[in-house]
Amino acid sequence: MPAFSQQIPDSSFIPHVARPEYPTGTGPVVCQDGAHNNVHTTRGQYLAFSTLAAADGYRVESLDGPLSRAVLDACSILVIASPRNAATLRSRSRPILNAYTADEVAIVKTWVEDGGSLLLITDHMPVVASMRLLIEAFGFKAIDGFATTVADTTSRLPIVYRRSDGSLRAHAITDGRSPAERVDSIATFTGAAFQPEATFATLWQLPKRTIVIVPNAPWEFPASAPRLAGVGLAQGAARAFGGGRIVFSAEAAMFTAQWEDTPRKAMGMNHPAAKQNAQFVLNVLHWLSAQGGSSALTPALPRRSVRLF
Repeated sequence: MPAFSQQIPDSSFIPHVARPEYPTGTGPVVCQDGAHNNVHTTRGQYLAFSTLAAADGYRVESLDGPLSRAVLDACSILVIASPRNAATLRSRSRPILNAYTADEVAIVKTWVEDGGSLLLITDHMPVVASMRLLIEAFGFKAIDGFATTVADTTSRLPIVYRRSDGSLRAHAITDGRSPAERVDSIATFTGAAFQPEATFATLWQLPKRTIVIVPNAPWEFPASAPRLAGVGLAQGAARAFGGGRIVFSAEAAMFTAQWEDTPRKAMGMNHPAAKQNAQFVLNVLHWLSAQGGSSALTPALPRRSVRLF
């Protein structure tokens, strides 16, 4: 059984944006939930995501209270990454409780239907189960497990998706708006998986020689744990939802830069296999903010939020 290892943000990762989309601090408001025991927060493990978005001119806000329509109406893009129910912090084995109330799920769903843009990010077990209500509200069927390569018994190696082998799909996000924005490969770091559906566009699909392990507790992979073939399952997709847009990812580290301690290893945009991940993240933000259904000009959020960049 592999030892569970903590991740810390790579504060030395300074993204370079050659041509920022907006002048500093004038772009759309990107709001990230930080009030539901999130693993990834703007000042924590998603520091690199926040820094990259700010370097492109976006205004990054941290939400520190319940999700309400008044709060969401001040956002152009809502980012939800790896929330957990408080009970999950004490016991991560099954059953796992939902992080959001049914009212919060309904509010987010209606906000997107009315034109909001959502970057919805889950991760390996037990995060999928803690987001089950929210994930399924948008039509995704996620598997609460660990995606890994067949040869990687510790689920620590990155999975590389390439346009050349078909695991990374052509889409407005991966193609970008110019040759300079085109993305030909991305890397993910474990995560979960979900079943592709005709209602959305799969962006990256698990390549050959991958599996999804479904254990009863995280980082415990006994021989009895079910193992599903990765081929045919996805880790990323985009879709229209009513008047809004959604990008859904079953892996979280690919959007940031972290260090995995003991031993110290890069995980995310700072990994050698993830050289185009930063451009991919920018392409995601551009596609979501092009929606225009939510106000990108709101100067400030209601109380229970914190302006960061």
